Amino acid sequence: MRALHREALTCWQELLGPALYRELIRPVGQVQVWEGDAESATAAVERQLRERHAIRADALNTDDLRQMFPGSRAR
Repeated sequence: MRALHREALTCWQELLGPALYRELIRPVGQVQVWEGDAESATAAVERQLRERHAIRADALNTDDLRQMFPGSRAR
């Protein structure tokens, strides 16, 4: 996945132009949202990969998401 996405941000900047890129793209981090509290088999594999590669991951609650994305309908 790293090799596949290595040039993604550069490509987005070329497509959007510098001003729109700065407005729409945050070059660090990502947010993944699941319904429910149980960890699926797929989510477990993703977590194990993050741990293996020392990729920091923070669990967020509904209030955290509302603060990060004020227009969202997090419940």
